[in-house]
Amino acid sequence: MTQEPERTIRLVAGDDRWYVDARLASSGNLVFDGRDLGGPYAEYEWGWTFTPSSFPLIRFALGGEPGDDVLDLVQEAFADKGFRDPGAWLHKEKGVPAEFWSRIEP
Repeated sequence: MTQEPERTIRLVAGDDRWYVDARLASSGNLVFDGRDLGGPYAEYEWGWTFTPSSFPLIRFALGGEPGDDVLDLVQEAFADKGFRDPGAWLHKEKGVPAEFWSRIEP
């Protein structure tokens, strides 16, 4: 079985100093990656990982239908709307299970 290549979209870009991307990884997971070089820290990076088992909840949270492409729904809901952390919103506000990681460089 051949794995699908990763698909990545840029959701938010303040400039080269901060961004939020979403990608559908070859593993099938939906991953949000963020980076902020202009806040209180020299560098702050974070990521949220949502497994395919959470996709029905994500589709529901974003007003989608069963079978809708999750990355397309994410792009429609968040791209260019200045939403700084869509992963946190899905997890904390909508209760979608996720794994979080972060790295801060003072």
